[in-house]
Amino acid sequence: MNWFARMIYPYEKGASSNGHYDLQIVGDVTFDGIAYTNPIFSYGSDNGVGIVQVFNRSITNAVYKVNLPFKGYHYNRKTSSTTAQYNAFLNLMLSCIDLSSRTKVTIKKKNGSVAGYAYRYRVTSSYSNYDVNSRNCFTALGLWVNALGDSRFKDFAAAAESYTEYTAHAMV
Repeated sequence: MNWFARMIYPYEKGASSNGHYDLQIVGDVTFDGIAYTNPIFSYGSDNGVGIVQVFNRSITNAVYKVNLPFKGYHYNRKTSSTTAQYNAFLNLMLSCIDLSSRTKVTIKKKNGSVAGYAYRYRVTSSYSNYDVNSRNCFTALGLWVNALGDSRFKDFAAAAESYTEYTAHAMV
């Protein structure tokens, strides 16, 4: 199973923006009974409450133009994981969200037409309250890809003196 860690960099905002990190699984995946193509798993907040949003890669531009005024995003190199690691990731995801909180969100393009749908879940783990300093999209990504067998993001966040060391602007 292949995956990408993605960095969304709203470069027109420069150092004033933290950017965003998410995870793309490559291929057709069913999660919580919903079929996705190249699904994106994204951790964020809704008024400080931690949420996970899942959507197809094909609507990335529409999703992030609403939430971040971004002009580009970058991938790390494609990484592979074993079936056991993929199952560990799925188990981690299912253990940290409230499946009954699933909400279908209509994602629209700038012109108002429907680009697609995302599904949001309330987080029930220690990430239930978003904290830019310690429980943010980068550290969530670190936990997810650690389950997929790659500890680099988790280790980097643990070694950083401040979250500002891994904002998208700092990484670029």
